[in-house]
Amino acid sequence: MYVQRIRAATLVMNDQDQLLLIKGQGDYWVPPGGALEEGESLPECAARETREESGLIVSVGRMVYVREFVDSRYLSHGLEFFFLARQTGGILVPADDQDRATGRSPRFYSQAELAQRVVYPQVLLHEFWESYRSGFRNHSPYLGTKRV
Repeated sequence: MYVQRIRAATLVMNDQDQLLLIKGQGDYWVPPGGALEEGESLPECAARETREESGLIVSVGRMVYVREFVDSRYLSHGLEFFFLARQTGGILVPADDQDRATGRSPRFYSQAELAQRVVYPQVLLHEFWESYRSGFRNHSPYLGTKRV
């Protein structure tokens, strides 16, 4: 059976121009986000996932990126939407023992700190920062297709 997935994530910047990321299940970092639930809009999904994964309450703004992903191992094809968001409440969830051991705690990272990490989508290493500073003028929202 071929599975289709829809995922929404937030790109949350703090006042120090740092981006909120969470360590994935491997040795990589990603923005908070997850699967769309029944009856939910993409912005609602992005806000819920951010709250669940980081403890932050956010106001979801403009969609700035979309990426396709195809996983031939599981016969799945998905779409991943990335929204700008700003914190309106909450605090970063402190790591529990398991998260501390794996380093999965949510944290804000500067652009320089990300240079030493594996980050997905890779646009977050360089192009995102340029687009963010320019107000996302003349940027391309389609990030292409990731195949695994």
